[in-house]
Amino acid sequence: MVENAARYPINGELIRQLRQDRQLSQEEAAYKIGISAKTLAMFENGDYDSVGSQDRVNRWRNLGLIAKFYGCSGWKTLVRLPGPSTPVEIGEENPTGDSDLEPPGCSYNPRWYVQRPAQQTDMLQALSMAGVPAILQGPSGLGKTQLCGWLTLFLEQDRAAYRGARSVALSLGTFETEELGHVGRLLAGIGQRILRAIDIDSAEERLTAAGQRPGSEKDRLTWIMEQYVLPKDGIMLLCLEQVDCLWGLPSQNDFFAVLRLWMEDTSPIWSSLRLVVSVSLEPALLESTDHSGFFSRTPPIVLSEFGAEQLGQLANIHGLRLGTRDLNTLVAWVGGHPYLSRLAVYWAVKLGMSVTEIMESPDLRQRVFRGHLLRVQSWLEEHRSCWRALDIHLGGQSGRVSSADHARLYRRGLLSEESSPGRLRYRLYDEHIRPLLSG
Repeated sequence: MVENAARYPINGELIRQLRQDRQLSQEEAAYKIGISAKTLAMFENGDYDSVGSQDRVNRWRNLGLIAKFYGCSGWKTLVRLPGPSTPVEIGEENPTGDSDLEPPGCSYNPRWYVQRPAQQTDMLQALSMAGVPAILQGPSGLGKTQLCGWLTLFLEQDRAAYRGARSVALSLGTFETEELGHVGRLLAGIGQRILRAIDIDSAEERLTAAGQRPGSEKDRLTWIMEQYVLPKDGIMLLCLEQVDCLWGLPSQNDFFAVLRLWMEDTSPIWSSLRLVVSVSLEPALLESTDHSGFFSRTPPIVLSEFGAEQLGQLANIHGLRLGTRDLNTLVAWVGGHPYLSRLAVYWAVKLGMSVTEIMESPDLRQRVFRGHLLRVQSWLEEHRSCWRALDIHLGGQSGRVSSADHARLYRRGLLSEESSPGRLRYRLYDEHIRPLLSG
């Protein structure tokens, strides 16, 4: 297997797509496969194609584990064999193939990152001292994960200033519902994932040691952090994404109380912790007046859509020139939404067309954004009160949109905080959703 498989480049895009189809984070998939998250990231990014010959045995053994986990017929499924390329269907958001372009929706890659100078500066200022978390706020698709990825790489590379910082990123969106709803299970799950992310080989032994300690899951997680995670000399960056998954759950107040206690601990070991928390709704909704106080420690860093300069940068890194008409057309339809704008630019390059040609063609527009729009539609079908709230907002029926439903629609990116009645956040959404409401 080693001798033959090493002749072919790894199909990282396919491996990434298999994981995304199962709605798994890299950390979660890596644990289930039995490899480290760093190793899985190298496969997905194609970095393993450049490793030395001494690593090839491990490389192809791990490729076999990945193929087995995803139910593939063998390692040949996950490499690029010589032969005619597979045609790509328009609208497929993560196509496989030999293109050098990275599809939208991938994990952070500095090559395709669009700079956010103001927010990057705000994050570094928030993390310049112990005890102050950085709170990222923005609806789905606004780039919170990408910004966390930029921060992680920045801290790890600027070793002189940040003393060899290391990092762990966890998304609460990958946790099971049973874990999220019970604070003990939630804290245990966080401890497990952190240990597996920093050293999967010793994680089980360390979890066993933690499980034998007396006290609550909060006590055991605190012991894990102090014993294995927080450095005696250096900085530990912990990024907790999608924490608004706890909104309204019984675990919400207790969990944020734990984060507050971490931030308030002034002992030397806890002074090494730098915490980033991302949310897709107003942070105040995650706290009651008599609990936690975690989000009151610092104002949120609010992410907005890309402006003209950032959209131009997005086009440039894809090798595309964005003219005035292209820019105006793109903003008219998707308002500078980072993910939707990236989709439009990506397919303009793939198809050899201008952004204007993509956005002004009803057929191409629907085909390029079909996958995303169907996911939005599916979410609305699962949240029937939000269907009704949109119908009220668009004037289809009388009534009042509750603050909870407005927050859910903001979180999904369908409404802005100041959306005028009769309009959705983006014209693209309006074109797809309004006929469904009236149908």
